[in-house]
Amino acid sequence: MTITRILGELRAEGALEGTRGVYVADLEGLERATDHYVMQVL
Repeated sequence: MTITRILGELRAEGALEGTRGVYVADLEGLERATDHYVMQVL
């Protein structure tokens, strides 16, 4: 998985807004996304 793909997925999920290195994070959205990625690894 590339960082570009991950950033795109986070933007699609609403966890991040922005582009080209300038992002605004939705903390609750990031928490949900983090849970999702951790479950993929386990």
